[in-house]
Amino acid sequence: MKTLKLTASLVLSCAAAIGIAACSNGTDGSSRLSPTSPSRVSIVGQTGQLCKVGPVGSYTFDLVFGGSANAGDIQGSTPVTLQVTDAAVPVCTYVFTRVQSSGGDTDPAATIQITEQAAAGTGLQSITTGGGAAAPVVDQANRRVTISVNAFHSATTTFTNIAIGGCTFTQGWYKNHTTQWPSGFSPNDVFDGGLTWINLYNTPPKKGNEYIQLAHQYMTALMNVANGASVPPAVQTALDAAAAYFALGGAGAGSGDITGVAAILDAYNNGLASGGPAHCD
Repeated sequence: MKTLKLTASLVLSCAAAIGIAACSNGTDGSSRLSPTSPSRVSIVGQTGQLCKVGPVGSYTFDLVFGGSANAGDIQGSTPVTLQVTDAAVPVCTYVFTRVQSSGGDTDPAATIQITEQAAAGTGLQSITTGGGAAAPVVDQANRRVTISVNAFHSATTTFTNIAIGGCTFTQGWYKNHTTQWPSGFSPNDVFDGGLTWINLYNTPPKKGNEYIQLAHQYMTALMNVANGASVPPAVQTALDAAAAYFALGGAGAGSGDITGVAAILDAYNNGLASGGPAHCD
């Protein structure tokens, strides 16, 4: 690591300096020094940090570096692998370090794009970030985040995975395989005080009937869960919303906001939910 020899007054970072106004982020990913700060300053050890939380196992990430490049920047090798040995303890590594500013009163940021490779038996639950010289760009659908680091701002990101178990069937499969429903479910059970489950499955949602659409996906999701399919947080939220909707409505009326709930459960039942199990072959 390249370290400049500076007087003590110049070694202080903007965020830690006593009596100096805090730095503010520029819209271009740079940071501007306060008027009383020296025009040139070197800050040692501003970093980009990657952390992993999830089931025990190995997780691999691809790194792509962009933005500004200053003398002495230290870029991590790619791909990088993190080994989780305790699901309750985050594992972290530094993937980038900036040791000096570019000079002048701003320091344009370097960007680090981090993409997690799929890990068997797990699903990505969330990507969280902290710090940074500019707002992070999170693309959870593609398991990716871009963070930024300059001479005055470090950044960290955490990828959290959950275990994925089982697989999911669609409403059509359950409709046509009533003898293979999980224990505790019967085609002749009465749903929500109205039709039986099998009669409801056989009732098409005419004119986009939201109640019928949600009932089909909700019943299907409940049986998938009973069959051992793991449930991502967004799907659990949708299940809770559907349960509240039917509990309040009764006998085909329904009550409350169910916007998008059926779509979330439909994706789950088709094996398309982010962080959810695959569709059963």
